[in-house]
Amino acid sequence: MGNQVGIDIGPVYIRIAVLIQEECNNSLSSFYLQTHFGVIYYFKLLKEEYRSFESFPIYEKIIKHKNIPITITGMRFDGMHQTISDYYDFTYNSVVTSQCISKALDTLNTLSLNSFFYYGGSCTRINVIHRGQPENTTKIPISSSIYPCLIVNVREGLSIYKFSSPDSCEKVSGTSIGSSTFWGLIKLCTNYKTPEEAIEEAALGDNGQADLTVGDIYGGDYSNIGLGADIIASSCAKLTTKIANQRDLARSLLVMFAYNLTLIAYMVSKVEMIENIVVIGNAVSPPLFMHKAQESVNFWSRGSGKLIFSEYGAYMGALGALLQNN
Repeated sequence: MGNQVGIDIGPVYIRIAVLIQEECNNSLSSFYLQTHFGVIYYFKLLKEEYRSFESFPIYEKIIKHKNIPITITGMRFDGMHQTISDYYDFTYNSVVTSQCISKALDTLNTLSLNSFFYYGGSCTRINVIHRGQPENTTKIPISSSIYPCLIVNVREGLSIYKFSSPDSCEKVSGTSIGSSTFWGLIKLCTNYKTPEEAIEEAALGDNGQADLTVGDIYGGDYSNIGLGADIIASSCAKLTTKIANQRDLARSLLVMFAYNLTLIAYMVSKVEMIENIVVIGNAVSPPLFMHKAQESVNFWSRGSGKLIFSEYGAYMGALGALLQNN
């Protein structure tokens, strides 16, 4: 198996996985894939900056190899597949994202790359935008299989797949509310230029300035039904009578997004009787999102449920697209 490329086109970012048959270069985001005798490097760039990839050092290594296999997955409505192909003058294969996820999940699970973990960290200013695995996490033991599991894929919308085994994939639920919904609302209501900027600023915000809590309604805890005063009763409800600043609004939207999608995922896990809930996609790597998502599951499971994340969760599409060339 020679050098190859997988590309995942999302609503805001393009994510790229590149397999090069060489020793690992620790100066780049990468891991060594022993079964493929090479290193997989992964990159992210804004869609409108797709031309900038030719300035990356890895690009020189790619163009040295003629007819290198390239597979693309992700959004097609804006014609970006063909735009990239025309600009870089290559032919490509297209594959649906669910197939990419299946391939990447099985590869990471089989090779025990220590890439799956429970989130146990706090959300501080220092590690809001963390490039790798957040600190203070509890990893799943290497010997543990991820199957059976639910894959919660947070992309333009939300798709939930049940994997009983590597060869058994079934879409069991989903919603039209996804990371594109969050980013669309952020663009409508704030001046932030990228999702990362919005999430970084959200970590400094106070969603209590926008959200109506149980305490706001009842003056304290609603003990009769076990609701604490800080439980959100209505997202963005205070905006009907006041104006919140951008940070507070961004945090309110992020919390609403994280709480609701993980509520859906948890309910589906109970229906399907599956314990492992693996959250992947292009919006799930910031610690603030992971913290709020786990907070939601803690509430609904009374502390017994745990979400599973992956260091490569945002790159499952690109990694799986690359592996489809095998």
